[in-house]
Amino acid sequence: MRLTAVVVIAWGLLVGGARPVAAQVEISPEARRQFDVGVKLIDDPTGPRFAEAYEAFRRAYAASPSPLILSNLGLCAMRLERDGEAISAYERYLRQVTDIGPAERQRIEADLQTLRARSATLVIYPQPAQGTLVDRRVTATGEPRVNRYQVQRGAITLVVHAGQHELYLEDGASSTPTSSVVVAAGESRSVTLSFPPPVEPIIPKPPAPDPASLEELTVPTVALLGITGALGAVTLATGIAALTTQSGYRAALEEERRDDAVALRERGEILNGVTDGFMVGSIVMGSVALGFLIRDAVLIGRSEAAPKPAVKTGVWAGPNGGGLSLQGRF
Repeated sequence: MRLTAVVVIAWGLLVGGARPVAAQVEISPEARRQFDVGVKLIDDPTGPRFAEAYEAFRRAYAASPSPLILSNLGLCAMRLERDGEAISAYERYLRQVTDIGPAERQRIEADLQTLRARSATLVIYPQPAQGTLVDRRVTATGEPRVNRYQVQRGAITLVVHAGQHELYLEDGASSTPTSSVVVAAGESRSVTLSFPPPVEPIIPKPPAPDPASLEELTVPTVALLGITGALGAVTLATGIAALTTQSGYRAALEEERRDDAVALRERGEILNGVTDGFMVGSIVMGSVALGFLIRDAVLIGRSEAAPKPAVKTGVWAGPNGGGLSLQGRF
């Protein structure tokens, strides 16, 4: 009950826009919409959905960095055990909002006291600095707490809930071994996480073509094969361009950019027509090239199977004379 009350009060004040803050920030429609989403997620009938609400409040604050959003952002961060972010949000809220009721201030200061008493510091050194840091902890009641942090550069310093943390890095293609770290409240620990070295794929070398067979292909066959390959490459390029244009057209429709959508549709139709034309051309030329290949293979086979002329020559000489002999097979 307490958590919902805090959020509802802050939302009413944000919409009203009458609450004094250290620096007034105009609330954009997108910020209001995201804030409303966050409130509904916390008030979900099946139970508060703090992870999704946290992301909604982050988007609201990014759209309009009003200090009034910080209270709810800190509340969600605290429940997700992103203690460093919760402490920062709460402290900024108390510092920047100049009209906080005694009861609300008391609740936030109590949360800050709890956060500072239970938190610890982890310093992670990613090797190399890439991917996403995953921090997993299981609470005393058996509930998993999984938080992800984008790796920027250098060391990552996190203020977290004290306890046992399972840490690893992932980048979509691979991940580091998991490192288990136990850190007590008020303690600071450092961890180095290293990606395994990349494994070079072993690519077998293709067998070298038989020079004799290539030399025996006729000039028209080689020319047709080259034209077919060129048409195929052009077909692929125009096809990729058509797909990219189609994606842009759908995005323009979703964003209601009608002029852009019309232009992209016309371009896509032209690219589709060009792609179809080149595809038909490559199929036709490929068929013709295949026929020439078969013809050349038959001719080469016949020439290899045909017996080759063999001629033996000899010179002889004797007491009564000499001569030249020829012996052959034709």
